[in-house]
Amino acid sequence: MKILRVFSIAITLLLLVSQAASAQVIQPLNTNHRLIVTAWIDGEDLLYITPTTLHWDHLYFCVVGHWGPPGTNLPTGLFTGKASPNAQYLSWIPQWPSCAVTCSCGYGTDSSTFKPEFPLPSQYALTDLTVTKAPSGGAVRVYQYPSADNGYTTIIDFDDNPLGGAHWYQVRLTFAGS
Repeated sequence: MKILRVFSIAITLLLLVSQAASAQVIQPLNTNHRLIVTAWIDGEDLLYITPTTLHWDHLYFCVVGHWGPPGTNLPTGLFTGKASPNAQYLSWIPQWPSCAVTCSCGYGTDSSTFKPEFPLPSQYALTDLTVTKAPSGGAVRVYQYPSADNGYTTIIDFDDNPLGGAHWYQVRLTFAGS
């Protein structure tokens, strides 16, 4: 009789444990979006980020990715996602006018537009900008915060002007959707 009782209790406990293990924990939706940008910068460049596109606006010296031996065109790295299963790494090589080959492009030269498959919400706020890699003397700052007035366009200023030559920069941006 004792063995039957112990066996019955053990079966009940196993059923309870297996039900608890298979139960799904519902977590609140994470509306934060993360974007890590890695770029080879010489001079100063602005990165425009809208809910559906990115593009560079070149200001001084060589365009993004082009400083070095002739023909150098290093990609802009984009790492994004809400969480690990949805994270993506993309390598984007912006297209520039022919002046980029000789680094003679001037103020206001725009790159091609990139349309990622991971759009931001149509309305969002920039909640954090963290510079994870920049040379001493280089700077990265928010040039424009997104708002309804500017079509939710974020502009990040990469300023390598005080330094000679190009340098790698990396920033992590966090956006909250509304």
